[in-house]
Amino acid sequence: MKQPTIVVRVGGDPEQPSIGTLSFEDWSAKCSVGKNGLISASQKREGDLCTPIDIFPLRYGFYDAQKIGNEPAGFDFPFVKKPKNYSWVENPNSPYYNQMVFLDNNGLGDEDIKLKNHSHKTNENLFDLFIPIGWNDSITTKFKGSAIYIHQARENYSGTAGCIVLKREDLKTLASKIPPATVIDIDYADTLLDNNSDSKNSKITRAPIDKSSINNVIEQINYLKSYTYHSIQPGPRLLISGCVHGNEPCGMKAINRIIGEFEKDKLLLKKGSVTFLPVVNPLAQILNKREGQRNLNRNLYPVPIPSSFEDKVANVFCSLIENHDVLLDLHSFKSTKGEPFVFFGPQNNDDVIEPFSHQEKERNFAKDLGLPFGICGWLPTYHSLEQKKYKISNKNDLNQFPDLNFGVGSTEYMRFKGGYAVTVECGSHDDPKSIDVAYNTIINALTSLDLIDGSIPKNKQFKSYKMVDIVFAKDSEDFLNKDFNTGTILEKGTEIGRRKNGEKITIPEKGILVFPDKKVPKHHPLAFIAYPCSLF
Repeated sequence: MKQPTIVVRVGGDPEQPSIGTLSFEDWSAKCSVGKNGLISASQKREGDLCTPIDIFPLRYGFYDAQKIGNEPAGFDFPFVKKPKNYSWVENPNSPYYNQMVFLDNNGLGDEDIKLKNHSHKTNENLFDLFIPIGWNDSITTKFKGSAIYIHQARENYSGTAGCIVLKREDLKTLASKIPPATVIDIDYADTLLDNNSDSKNSKITRAPIDKSSINNVIEQINYLKSYTYHSIQPGPRLLISGCVHGNEPCGMKAINRIIGEFEKDKLLLKKGSVTFLPVVNPLAQILNKREGQRNLNRNLYPVPIPSSFEDKVANVFCSLIENHDVLLDLHSFKSTKGEPFVFFGPQNNDDVIEPFSHQEKERNFAKDLGLPFGICGWLPTYHSLEQKKYKISNKNDLNQFPDLNFGVGSTEYMRFKGGYAVTVECGSHDDPKSIDVAYNTIINALTSLDLIDGSIPKNKQFKSYKMVDIVFAKDSEDFLNKDFNTGTILEKGTEIGRRKNGEKITIPEKGILVFPDKKVPKHHPLAFIAYPCSLF
């Protein structure tokens, strides 16, 4: 049985980008959305005056009995009376961000929730009947957007701060028609997509159109397979994952080897627990590609209504991450050469981009893995890359607004949930030695946390770097002048490439290139740059 769905389509009239049509079954009405139109769900930000594109749940609604009577109490959809003195918190720095709170002498006050001028206005007739849209509420992310409802429109259908609005009579009709568990599907009108398939208005958050072969594979995948060993003695809960990207098999192969040793009692768990997830993304692994329908290791968070295979995997993977204390995520890179290394996280901080409180534990863990060097600074540098793309493309185009969450993968999600985590790049995809690196890394991780007996070899040669710069392709004809390896030390002023106009590209300070790519499309990174730093 198909889930009941409200369909909102916007943009048919380029002169009125916020005007659209809302339909439910065979009924439809004029509606309006955010003043600045629609935006990719991954790029939605607080205050951008845009409505996110995707499918979202509708869980409940509110009505003001003094204004419209008690009729909504008898509707099939669950409506309750609107509380007195309520507010919906829009301040991203409040612990109650995107929640309904109550302002009275018996409840929370302005000082408690730090509202100031950031609370949603509740005294307008526009909110006599309204339905919150399930956006950024299951797990709230700062600055991701708040207070998106279906509610009453003003007379001129003026664009909103992100809500979807209907005239009063249409709103009541809609409320009376929809059943429980209805969802809302928000997107551009088909005519706009047909005429502008390569434009900024394309469905950038949707999964690609499925080919039959991919559909056949998906139909055969019903679960993820994990293996957990529990000691009767308390201790850390370690999660070890492989094949987040399907063409990186070393983690999977090393994990399966380790599982075999546990099964044969060659390895014995002393305390705590360890969970092995050999293949996080089975679709990508079967296809032997980096991704199936999207990159699982970007914008990783639970998705209430999945629209791709990776969304479904994210829900399982994120749940597993949340139930562990430490994550070891095993990857590889596409270069033919280069030393393995470990990505670790930031210093302890309370910043917006990557707040963290386990600096010492994570860095000691990273050093114990036995790798030659480690790199920190991934998320702020990746966000800087997105900002550069935004400024170059069109700094007035909110559809290109840089997203803090886009660089979030498995380890970043673990840090957000209160644990600590590292990503290990074990070598190149096809190098058999990468499997041995992954295996030794797992043994060292188990030993470091005292989950198995053993000793950690002293790693006096370990070097640490901080990623801070990006070599950005201003033109598609910009290039690096050779196939550099991640980790090769380059002196200050070393020429590493050329611009289209012949200008030399040099390294500003002594450091290393990270993920260098000799030739990339315009506005993509040719390489990230990391500089030596003393962190241990």
